[in-house]
Amino acid sequence: MSNSVVEIVFAPQQPAPSGVHSADLSLFCKILDTPPANKWLGCLRSVLDAQSPISRHVLKREKVPGRFSGIPGCEKTTADLAYLINQCVEKINAYQANTIPLEANARADQKLLNELHKYFEILRGPCMEPAAFFAAAPDSIREALEDFNLYIHEYEGHLNSRNPGDDAAVDITFLNECTRPPMSPEDYRYFDVRREFGGLYLHYMEVGKPLLSVFEDKDEVIGLHNIRPLEHVSASFDIYLGESTKYRYDLDFRMRFHRWIRSLDLDPLDPKLCIGFVKIGQVIPDNRFAGMSRIQFLEYFSNFLTLKRIVVH
Repeated sequence: MSNSVVEIVFAPQQPAPSGVHSADLSLFCKILDTPPANKWLGCLRSVLDAQSPISRHVLKREKVPGRFSGIPGCEKTTADLAYLINQCVEKINAYQANTIPLEANARADQKLLNELHKYFEILRGPCMEPAAFFAAAPDSIREALEDFNLYIHEYEGHLNSRNPGDDAAVDITFLNECTRPPMSPEDYRYFDVRREFGGLYLHYMEVGKPLLSVFEDKDEVIGLHNIRPLEHVSASFDIYLGESTKYRYDLDFRMRFHRWIRSLDLDPLDPKLCIGFVKIGQVIPDNRFAGMSRIQFLEYFSNFLTLKRIVVH
């Protein structure tokens, strides 16, 4: 069995808030001994050895490594998200006029977000075979297009969240990844729609949407060719700090989901559809957080929203 532990270190805000220790906060994560987790660990070691940078995301008013969502202190209003999306649109259209002829607004619904996301899919193209626009664009425009996608998904999370923190997570994605092994039949059995608090999950590093997201977003504009399963393992991963999804994805949901999949002439039991998420590890609970509820942990963690380093032990 695997004995690997990954330490993810977060630095405190400066100065540290009253009552919060000024030392770094380390989350120690036990890595599962499964084929996809072992592939992921190999990819992680590679990017750490290569000192690949972690992609940066807007937190409050500045970009920081990692993407923090659903955690107290990092919330954005729909007006904030519309502004950020439209900033990206302006940059892209200044580079090539009328490339994205839509704008977001503070009252956007899922339909508008789906239409906006369609432009990302067209302009970005698959990760391994970029579209002509993305391939020719300078780095600043590529970054704007990638941010455009992330802000759309953050807006979607805002629309779909029932309570603050329900889908809290830290997404850690690496730039310039060279090693991305393909999914193989032995990996398919590890997909599950459920996610649990403190779980580490493979990050969806494809351009398009997986079936579960298309169904939940009621996305009718994506087109079958842009519905993509997770086809490759990468070093990127998510720390899920939200509510358990076991009640959200109940029997009624699964029946409706399966009916919809069959309406696409697909078999909901086909493992190659890669439905759901792949768990690769679990944050190890310890005495520092004894007695804390999930919400109390998020309140405490909100004082450490600076990703500092990742170490494999």
